[in-house]
Amino acid sequence: MQTQALWDRYRGEGWRPKVFQHVRTDLEHIWDLSRASDKERKRMERTKEELTKMQADLDQGRWDNGLLNDVIDSLRKKGVHDKLHSHPVASIVYHLTDCTSMLYGPDGKASPSPTNGKAGTAFAVPVIPAHSAENIGPEDCHQIFVERK
Repeated sequence: MQTQALWDRYRGEGWRPKVFQHVRTDLEHIWDLSRASDKERKRMERTKEELTKMQADLDQGRWDNGLLNDVIDSLRKKGVHDKLHSHPVASIVYHLTDCTSMLYGPDGKASPSPTNGKAGTAFAVPVIPAHSAENIGPEDCHQIFVERK
């Protein structure tokens, strides 16, 4: 999907009612499960099933299906350095926009290089101890984190 088309898709509030459907569809295009390990393939299949159920629940006005700890809609404005936080459980991050971030440890020391996430991509995030992130890109950084219980 072209970046402008993706940007248009997530402009305004119209995308929110179908967020899980969009993420699941994009995951199918992004992840080639034939190359994944058995453990990762099972995890991705379970995630796709959960996203389908979550979308059905959302369509019926239900939000928490008991499978996920949190769905975090993260918008970091250009130049913003967020507060110290952690990711205590494995998660998946989905980029709604291009994001270039510098990560910092609890001591304030920057990581050796920035992270670069492209709009429409997703990747698995392991458990991450205390850190903070700074949006060093030219635009706002908009991501959705899906954390497991």
